[in-house]
Amino acid sequence: MSEDTEIYTISDLSTVWALITVYPQYLNYVNKGQKVYIKFNNGTKDIVGKIDFIAPVVGEETRTSTARVVINNPDYQYKPGMFFTAIIKLPGKEAEVAVPTDAIQEIDGEKYVFVKKGNYFEPRKVKIGRTNDKYAEILEGVTKGEEVVYKGSFTLKAQMTKDSFEEEE
Repeated sequence: MSEDTEIYTISDLSTVWALITVYPQYLNYVNKGQKVYIKFNNGTKDIVGKIDFIAPVVGEETRTSTARVVINNPDYQYKPGMFFTAIIKLPGKEAEVAVPTDAIQEIDGEKYVFVKKGNYFEPRKVKIGRTNDKYAEILEGVTKGEEVVYKGSFTLKAQMTKDSFEEEE
């Protein structure tokens, strides 16, 4: 051991940093003070924070930057090195038509939703736009105001598929 060898490090973990990789296409949309949803996949409580710093440089190899969120950690449940997903709401236009992702069914490799037509349901092929974990933007196939089935849409798909098999026999 030499004179400059560290024996131990003292850390105050009452606050920790969440370092977020910001990809090139989002660099112009992520700003200091912006709200960030931090989700952990290991049972640790998810939190909301704000970006307090954005690195002024972009990595030469990755072309990404780093944003930092300071997290209060009074119970020491957040540990340095933990993995998380950061969700930052970016500016953009609101979807004209959106449906819950549960409403979308795949049939023969195509995306469909079931639209209520009187007393029955019509399968409609749709073109999907932006999505998140709850909703999907519909670019084509459904117009604003039409009623779309989302609870039980899988049952409708199963019945439709069963009927088509019976017709082939």
